[in-house]
Amino acid sequence: RGSGEEEGTRTRTRTRFRRTSAMRGDKKKGPLKKGFDPSQLEEGSIVSVNGEDEDIYIAEVLEFESKGGPQVKLRWFYKPEDVVYGRQVWHGSKELFGQTRVSDWNSVHSVTGFCKVHTLEEYEDLDDVSGHDYFCRQAYKPNSGEFVPDIVPVFCVCETPYNPDRPMVECEDCGEVFHCECVAIESNKIPSRYRCESCRLRSAPSKPGVQRTTGETHAELAPAKRGRQAKTLTKTGRKRIRKDPNAPKRSLTAYNFFVRDYRKKYLADRSPAATASVIEVTRACGKAWNLLGAKEREPFEAK
Repeated sequence: RGSGEEEGTRTRTRTRFRRTSAMRGDKKKGPLKKGFDPSQLEEGSIVSVNGEDEDIYIAEVLEFESKGGPQVKLRWFYKPEDVVYGRQVWHGSKELFGQTRVSDWNSVHSVTGFCKVHTLEEYEDLDDVSGHDYFCRQAYKPNSGEFVPDIVPVFCVCETPYNPDRPMVECEDCGEVFHCECVAIESNKIPSRYRCESCRLRSAPSKPGVQRTTGETHAELAPAKRGRQAKTLTKTGRKRIRKDPNAPKRSLTAYNFFVRDYRKKYLADRSPAATASVIEVTRACGKAWNLLGAKEREPFEAK
């Protein structure tokens, strides 16, 4: 995307924030919000700002300036509604996205209170989530619409990222977790012990006259997708296949044994000053192999 679109994105975002009445504190004659002391502001503080639509915006304090009245430079956190694609089902109600590009100067009067932005792990460990607690697990690039990191773990049969606001239940056998709504469990009636469909099918006895083959896999026994284990995806969305280092290696073919012997003979027949590329040797081996008859190939096939 060109720089013009990048600048346009930043301009639209700033205009949206600057239009809020709470940020026009330099024209505001009344007292500051009761219970908030602006003298406690310092660089790195996370603060809240009320917008004209009665919504709350979260920002980080970067700098201070007293010219033309007390001013504070704020770097804004993005909400799911402000990013590309908008709010999705996996976005938490208190989720924010950090960024480093959009910041502007505002009056100290625009700040209405302090907030805390936790990591997702810290947010989950909170005993009591207040209205000033938020969490951030990704950064957002407004100019390109990209997220950092661009790959996050997904869970449940729906294969969506974790949302702390959606109740989940854990299978006692495989340890995978599922959204209650995805497995038809009411959130206020979560059982103390739960077994997923895949585990129930694996442990169920076979029907009379039907013998389960050893080649059946977990996926063949149940159509449900794996949930607990986070899927490692590439940037294209395809699953990355991990090779087993202990897996046995494939045996050599008759052609491999022939190439091993013919390559030495081919290089020995050439003059010492002559050089042969890998492609040239490979082509020569292929031609020589095609000229061999069935009896001439038997010694190599026997190996």
